[in-house]
Amino acid sequence: MHHLRRKLSRRALLRGAGAALGLPLLDAMFQAGCSDPTPTETRRVVERGTGWPSVRPTRLVYIVVPNGFVGEQWTPPDEGPAYTLTPHLQNLAAHRADFTVLSGLSNLVIDALGAYHTRALATLLTCTAVDRQRVSGGVSIDQVAASYLGRATALPSLELGTTPPHAVALSCDGAWGCLWADNIAWAGPQRPMPKDADPRSVFNRLFGGALGVHEAGAAWQLRQTRRQSVIDFALSDANRLRTSLGANDRVRLDQYLSHVREVEIAIGRQQQLPLTDVMAPTDSVDLTARFETMLDLTALALQTDRTQVVSLAHGFSFFNYTYPTLLGAANQDGHHKLSHYSGDPGSRDLHATVCNWELAAFGRFLARMKSIDDGARRCSTTRWWCS
Repeated sequence: MHHLRRKLSRRALLRGAGAALGLPLLDAMFQAGCSDPTPTETRRVVERGTGWPSVRPTRLVYIVVPNGFVGEQWTPPDEGPAYTLTPHLQNLAAHRADFTVLSGLSNLVIDALGAYHTRALATLLTCTAVDRQRVSGGVSIDQVAASYLGRATALPSLELGTTPPHAVALSCDGAWGCLWADNIAWAGPQRPMPKDADPRSVFNRLFGGALGVHEAGAAWQLRQTRRQSVIDFALSDANRLRTSLGANDRVRLDQYLSHVREVEIAIGRQQQLPLTDVMAPTDSVDLTARFETMLDLTALALQTDRTQVVSLAHGFSFFNYTYPTLLGAANQDGHHKLSHYSGDPGSRDLHATVCNWELAAFGRFLARMKSIDDGARRCSTTRWWCS
C-alpha cells in the first residue's frame, strides 16, 4: 500500500525572533496535482473560511497610476490578436500573449458633479456616483472579491500606495476633501480602505508575525543595526524545513528567500515619508523606487498566500511629482501639469517618459509573477492596469 506523507500546511511559517515568514507554494503542500476549484470546493472555502488545500488559488490585483497616458502612444490603431504594439505597449512586448487592451471604456458617473480629478479614484473601482455626504457611492470590486477570496487568507486584502493620505482637513479640489482623491478601495459608502504607503510597514505586516506595530518596527531597527535580514532570524527554522523537502521544493524555497532578502535590502535604502503627506511630495524621496518596491511586495504577498487580493495606487488624483530621477533635476513641472501638454511636444515627451517607466515597471512585475515556480499548480492571477 502506498502511504502519502503528511502534507505541509499552506499556512506554515518560518519563525524566529520578531519574524514569521510565510512559505511559497511547495509540492509538499499537496498530495496530488492541482486543478481549478469546483463549485463545491469554492463554496466550502467561502462558507467555512478554509484554505485552498488542493486547488489553484485565484488572485486579483488592481494597479492604478495617475494622469493617464499619451493617447496615440497607448491605443493600438487596429484590432484583433495581431494588433500593432504602440510605443507605450512596447514596454510589455514580452508579455503580449498575457494581456488584453480594453478600449472605449468610460466611467460616466463622474460626469455629473464636476471635480473630476478628486472623484476619479473614488469611483474607479466602484463605478457609482459620489457626493460630499455619502463619501463613496458603493463597494469597490476588489472588496467584493475579498469578501469571498479573503476568507481563505490571513489578510482578506492588501491596500498599497506610494504616498500617504493627505491631512483630513485639506481640500484637494474646491470644496471636495482629499478623502476621494486618496482612496481606490472602499468597503462601503463611509468606509475607505486606507492604503499603506510605507514599504517597511508592509514588510513587517507580511513577515513580522504576531508583533504589534511598535514591536515590529523595533524588530526592523534591530535587524538594521545588526546588519541582519529577517531571514537570519528564521534561518534555523528554514534549515530544518529544507531537510524534509524534495529537490524542486528546496530550489523554490531558496529562490523565495533570496527575493525576500533583496526586497528587504531595497527597503532599507529608501527614505521614509511622513505619515501625512502634503499636496506635492518632497522630491528628495525617490517614489520611483518606492513604486517598484511595492510591486515586489505585492508579488511576495501573493506568492506566500498572505492575501489573494491587492490594490496598489501610485500617487493620487492630480499627482504632481516631478520625477527627478527620471526627468532630471532641471525639470520643474510636475507630472499632472505635464499630462496637460496641450500640443506642447516637450511636455508630451516628458509625460511619455513617465508613462513608459510605469509600464516597464509593470512589465517587470509580470515577469516576476511568471517566474514564480508553483510546480504543477499554476495560479490564476488577474491583473488590471488602470489610469
